[in-house]
Amino acid sequence: MDFHVVAIDYRGYGDSTGFPTEIGVVRDAKQIFRYVKRLAGKNDIFIWGHSMGT
Repeated sequence: MDFHVVAIDYRGYGDSTGFPTEIGVVRDAKQIFRYVKRLAGKNDIFIWGHSMGT
């Protein structure tokens, strides 16, 4: 298998700076998707998410 993994911390979470907000998560997700889409070209992109916590 040939694949790459991109792992992110949304702003305000993990080691990222800033404050955690719903709109911040949405903006970060859109931006990282644009970045990955540009790098992937016509290749498939698979997205896996995990809990934001309780």
